[in-house]
Amino acid sequence: MNKFAYIILLIITLVPAHRLTAQDDPEAIDSLSMEKAMIDSLLELKQSEVEQLYLIDEQLNLTSRLIQRLERKMRTMEGDLRDLNISIDSSKVRLEQMRTRLGKNLKGFYINYQPAPAAIFSAGDIQKAARQLHYFKTTVDFMKSQLDSISHLKTELEDNQERLISMRRQTEKLMERKNVEESVLEMRRKDKSRLLSRIDQDVELKSQYLRETQKDQEQLADLTEKLQSISHVVDFESLKGRLAWPVEGKIVRHFGREYDRTTNTETFSPGIQIKVSSGTEVAASAAGTVAHAGYLRGYGNMVILDHGRGWYTLYGHLSRITRSIGENIDRGEIIGYSGESGSNLGPVLFFGVRKGSQSYDPIEWLI
Repeated sequence: MNKFAYIILLIITLVPAHRLTAQDDPEAIDSLSMEKAMIDSLLELKQSEVEQLYLIDEQLNLTSRLIQRLERKMRTMEGDLRDLNISIDSSKVRLEQMRTRLGKNLKGFYINYQPAPAAIFSAGDIQKAARQLHYFKTTVDFMKSQLDSISHLKTELEDNQERLISMRRQTEKLMERKNVEESVLEMRRKDKSRLLSRIDQDVELKSQYLRETQKDQEQLADLTEKLQSISHVVDFESLKGRLAWPVEGKIVRHFGREYDRTTNTETFSPGIQIKVSSGTEVAASAAGTVAHAGYLRGYGNMVILDHGRGWYTLYGHLSRITRSIGENIDRGEIIGYSGESGSNLGPVLFFGVRKGSQSYDPIEWLI
């Protein structure tokens, strides 16, 4: 086993698999940070340029996911802050109203019952005195309950104000961390661009890189071959020439074999690459069930839809996946957003059509 294979095996072994889905736990930030730290350690080992490129791709993916989780947590906290502010404002109004009512009650009690005890005992009529005593006690108890309610509301208000201060500090820390991660993301993007330029200009490095991309395609073929296809979703073969385009854009790499003259290397593209702005909605070309939703070396964040009887469509280099394994998807439904994870062509969408491990030219299937 060569050094590069060992590094990839180490990542797979030590780093738990994650799927970039809408259901990602926004609290799992520390786990992503640990994964990033491990890849940082591997990068410090001074790997070859091709090895560094794959590690940086993984680092870019992890950093993007971490930013997304931080943003989700910030949105949740901002909603909590709004609710808490509304609760505090409502409590202030209620507290002022209760104080006003208590003041009026005390004033009325003072005017009508001073000196209340003397009036009770000089009433002459014992039954009337008993009624006055009962009313006096009831009034005092009522005002005492008002005081207790005011005290409780005041304590609740003070606690909420402390929570508000604490939550604002947490939000500020999240914002600071998000800004740091965005700086890291930009730095890694520049590192990747420099590496791609260096690889493209060095024949030996380019040959190594092209060999690795062929291994990525073999890994993809193995994955689709091992997936347990469901019995039937649609009559997929009847859809040839009628699949919806997942995005609108220019094809920058076609399906099939390509020959690189600088390295005398023949490569094979198992799908097409469509140039598209990062963050563009990616739609399902046909109804299907999500069979894979996660990161795949060489293809970045990828969704694979199972259309039944071994037929699959593949959507790679996504910035974000919005679906989970097992979800049923209708034609035209959004499954994620375009990006450049795992891409050496900038923001593109990889789109493929497969039956098991056999790939087909998507152009022949698209409408």
